[in-house]
Amino acid sequence: GREDAITWEEKLQPLTTKVEQVKMAAGASDKFVEVVLATISPVAMERGVYTEDSLKERFCVVEKLARRVAGIGEEGGSLLGYGLSYLQSLLVFNLADRTQIDISEEVELAKVSPTVLVNMAKHSLDQGNLVRAVQLMTQLKGEPARVATDWVAEARLTLETKQAVQAIMLHSQANSCQNMPGV
Repeated sequence: GREDAITWEEKLQPLTTKVEQVKMAAGASDKFVEVVLATISPVAMERGVYTEDSLKERFCVVEKLARRVAGIGEEGGSLLGYGLSYLQSLLVFNLADRTQIDISEEVELAKVSPTVLVNMAKHSLDQGNLVRAVQLMTQLKGEPARVATDWVAEARLTLETKQAVQAIMLHSQANSCQNMPGV
């Protein structure tokens, strides 16, 4: 992204020119690079992807809203339901800040509340585990899921693009090792 940008959207940088540079460097004969680059989303190519830091910043907004509507299920809710859910979000303490969550152990997601899922996702992000945060936020149901939809989509786009870049880098390193004398 752009270093001097202030907002999330200003930090976005199209990937088209970078991808073209990689294609030229790899050459037309490298089918692996060609296939991997073809998997990069057109949105990422034209608009760019959010950095993980930007996604963490955006998550703070999503987290706050998801907590406020945690009591609203898939069937929606009345104005009173939204009011009660908001009131509950104000009264519930955020225990994630006080206790350490062990996210490595298996969790029965059917029995976990939306608030706990959001707490676990926040903890995952704090630990630098964007993949786990996306997995947890994907498990949300009802109104909290609707609130998190855009963030999850952007995080997935970032992860997909990052995976493509990592695959090309590993391929490049492997090719460099093959071309070294004596190896």
